Amino acid sequence: MPKRIPTLLATLFFAVAAQAQAQRSVVIILMDSLRADHLQTYGYARETSPNILAFSRKATVFEQAYPAASWTRPSILALLTGRYSSELTTNLGGGSPLTNGHPTLATVLRSWKYTTAAFYNTAQLAPAAANLQGGFDTYVDYGGKKYIEANVGQGVDKTIEFLEAARKPAFVFLHVLDPHHPYIPTRDYFGKVPTKKYLDSYSFATGVPTYHPDRVDQCYLVKDMSTVPEMAELYDSEIRELDVEVGRLLRYLETEKRYRDALVIITSDHGEELGEHGGLFHGARFYEESLRIPLIIRDPKYPYSIGRRVPGVVSQVDVLPTILSLTGINYPESAYSGKSMLLYFTRRTPPPRDTVIVEKPGCGFDAAASVRKGQWKMIIRITRPKIELYDLQADPGEKHDLSGSKAANVRRAYIDLYRTFETWYRTVNRPLATRNGDVTPPLPPELRERLKALGYLQ
Repeated sequence: MPKRIPTLLATLFFAVAAQAQAQRSVVIILMDSLRADHLQTYGYARETSPNILAFSRKATVFEQAYPAASWTRPSILALLTGRYSSELTTNLGGGSPLTNGHPTLATVLRSWKYTTAAFYNTAQLAPAAANLQGGFDTYVDYGGKKYIEANVGQGVDKTIEFLEAARKPAFVFLHVLDPHHPYIPTRDYFGKVPTKKYLDSYSFATGVPTYHPDRVDQCYLVKDMSTVPEMAELYDSEIRELDVEVGRLLRYLETEKRYRDALVIITSDHGEELGEHGGLFHGARFYEESLRIPLIIRDPKYPYSIGRRVPGVVSQVDVLPTILSLTGINYPESAYSGKSMLLYFTRRTPPPRDTVIVEKPGCGFDAAASVRKGQWKMIIRITRPKIELYDLQADPGEKHDLSGSKAANVRRAYIDLYRTFETWYRTVNRPLATRNGDVTPPLPPELRERLKALGYLQ
């Protein structure tokens, strides 16, 4: 009998430790359309993000993080469920809301007595469009009367107000619209005031009248490449502007005693094109500028994670199981497509994930996907079949499509990546789409207008 006491004590200790871990608050800050390589944290020379840079020096930086999907709604759905949206919704395009009954990060944390809130500024997350409100005690659209107002400061204000009043532990998800197009910063941070013609960057660059519902070109091709440098400057100014506001929230979390131990995540839902492959914005193409996103996680409870930079690829579906692991919440691994990244926060280093898959529409909302495995990347258009293959080590700008190469190493990579895609498509994507078809319920008229304003509906 006495021999069992240490075991019982150990069990009791770990149960109490897990409960203590789970009392820590969780804050996710998601900045729409923010590509990683325009942040100083990821080596950008321009001073776009000093506050995020300072935060990242006390956090773990994932250098090659990818979203689960190429545009906002399915990407955020995957972030908050730990599963690809194709597993959870009813169509290949990603336009369906979450079907009822699937747990989200909010429902799990609320079951652990968290007070939960989401503040968002996009029609993509409206209840009728996303159905992600379940599990949130507070679910607020803080957008203004105009469809495309950034209002970053209001989102930060509401988040701080919630945290001030919340019963600990708290979970808050903050979505900010910037730097989503059109790029209309309230001021220029880099010494050059944009001329008036650039203020409607969408219309000027593509030649499409501003968000006319019948003439939105989902391919977002650049009309005049000479406009791109100044558009990039506007984009950077929006990043600098949101960095100022997000900096306020980060300082609050660091100075407020109740939240000094909070788990804080900074990320995005997808990247943004700035003419690299002849296009603009996002969702139409699957090149790196559209897909590589920031993922920066600060956890003061794990000192080995401070200042760590992770060079291997990770997926946004890994974030939810990582949060549960870091907060000591037990969960069945089979419930999620993602895998916990807990070991990156400890002395140990896990074997790197070597494969990430990004799904959802290509140009014109054709179904498409991207497979990244080691140095190789494959882009697969499904509904209008086409395959591209790139060696990112030799060709990081994806300028040389190797899909037609006869070289032995290239053919091996081609076969390997395509088989990886086939397995994923059979087990994750296609069965649900085939079984249910596209049964997306109709959207309310006002919500349709907001989505048109963002360029997501024709």
